[in-house]
Amino acid sequence: MTPPPSPYVQVGQSLERHHQVLLAQGTSLTREIQERYVAKWTSESLCHVLRIRTALLMGMQECLVQAGLLNIERVSMSLVTDPLAHGVESLTQIPYGGSTYQKRQGGPDCAGPPCQ
Repeated sequence: MTPPPSPYVQVGQSLERHHQVLLAQGTSLTREIQERYVAKWTSESLCHVLRIRTALLMGMQECLVQAGLLNIERVSMSLVTDPLAHGVESLTQIPYGGSTYQKRQGGPDCAGPPCQ
């Protein structure tokens, strides 16, 4: 019996299937990502909403601190986030569309100007 493909191969195969569906619809993965995500996350309206949210949260936090409330950040641990609960794996290569994509070290690429 043949073992199932690794998770890395499965990710690449899933992306390839999705891309083929998009091509059949006359679009591409790049265009879908641009329209669904990049445009949304770099929009001016989102920057305005986040400014309002940030001002509200900072005001509420300042009020609570002045009232003597201490803030202890919640701890998020799970079998996924706890490195001692499993072997450490990193998705370093994804085979997709006849190519193998490598994980890049360093910060994310900038998709647009930062909110100011």
